[in-house]
Amino acid sequence: MASSVGAAREIMKTHHLAFSTRPIGPATRLALAEGSEGLIFAPYGDGWRQLCKICTLELLSARRVQSFRAARE
Repeated sequence: MASSVGAAREIMKTHHLAFSTRPIGPATRLALAEGSEGLIFAPYGDGWRQLCKICTLELLSARRVQSFRAARE
């Protein structure tokens, strides 16, 4: 788990291929609506990079990370 915004950003930059293009198993495919792969199961490419940027800007902002402090502790 990343302990700061900078650490999370560095992890996403360095290991972005490890976070993309994950295989979707049969049970997962049943649980997901068609076309709703999102960031977790999206194939690597322009769309995945755009989703990654949005997540970095919106979910990993200092304010957002601070809002989840209680859950992390």
